Amino acid sequence: MFAISASASLVPTRVPVGKKHRRPVRAVNTQTKAYVNWVMDGVGCAAVRSGDEQLLKSTKNVANNVLHCPTKPMDLTALCRQKGEGFFKLGVAAFEQRGDDLFITNVDCDSSSCVLLNGKAISYDQRIKLKPGAVLLIDGETWQLNRNAHAHA
Repeated sequence: MFAISASASLVPTRVPVGKKHRRPVRAVNTQTKAYVNWVMDGVGCAAVRSGDEQLLKSTKNVANNVLHCPTKPMDLTALCRQKGEGFFKLGVAAFEQRGDDLFITNVDCDSSSCVLLNGKAISYDQRIKLKPGAVLLIDGETWQLNRNAHAHA
C-alpha cells in the first residue's frame, strides 16, 4: 500500500506574486518630417552658376550685365541657428526663423539706410513675414529669397 506522508501535500501551494507593471507602449513616429531651409542669393546668380544663358537673359535685375554673386547662396536657416538665438543680422536687416517661417526687421532707425522688400521700404522695427521669391535690397545689395524643403526621418 501506498502511504501518504504528512509532509507532502497533494495541493500545490501558491506563492503570492506581485503584479507586473506594464509600461504603456509608445507609438514610434516613423513618418518623415519636413523642415524648411531658407537661402538668400543674388538676383540672377543661380542662372550664372548654372550657365543657362536663356535664364540669364530673362533676369530683370542685371545692371549692365554685371552681377555680384556669392560663391553659393547664403544659408539663412543655418546662420539663424548658429547663434542659438534664432536670428541673424546682415547690415541693417535682422532675420529671424520660427519654425518654417522667416521674418525680417529693419533694425536701423536712420531713414537713409532702409531695407526694401519687393521695392517697398520696411520701416524701423517693423517685422515682416517673408515669402519665397521675395527680393530684398539691403545696404545697396539686391538679394532674392528661396526656400528648400528637406526631409528627415
